[in-house]
Amino acid sequence: MVLARLVGLFACLFLISSSCIGAELRRTATIHVNGNPIIVEMVFSQNDQVQGLGGRNLLLSRAGMLFVFPKPDRYGIWMREMRFPLDILWFSADRRVIYFLRNIQPDTFPQIFYPPSAALYILELNAGSIDKMQIKEGQTMILQDPSK
Repeated sequence: MVLARLVGLFACLFLISSSCIGAELRRTATIHVNGNPIIVEMVFSQNDQVQGLGGRNLLLSRAGMLFVFPKPDRYGIWMREMRFPLDILWFSADRRVIYFLRNIQPDTFPQIFYPPSAALYILELNAGSIDKMQIKEGQTMILQDPSK
């Protein structure tokens, strides 16, 4: 139990330290999708959402970036300045997986990827995560209170 908390703390600190230069202070939280815990960096501002994971060298295993938007819409994602491939998931306002793409490569920029319907959240994970975690459309994201 203590080791798990230390690993989680390290991951949170890594996410924060690797991304906050020139950015707003970002919150981290733990989400669960299909029973899989994922430590996420939550981004709310348009500037942080445009930057996303661009410019970073890596993303820890079972870590990701969760984009939280003000209202549901067909938000697109691009791979600008990305250095590694991603799996991308779109979630509805009721936090259900409505669409996902696997193994999106950095060289796809400037292509923009859109879901077929409105989403309120987007989750970026390391490529291969969807298969490893056996995530499917219709599954629910559980967002734990980030203040705990």
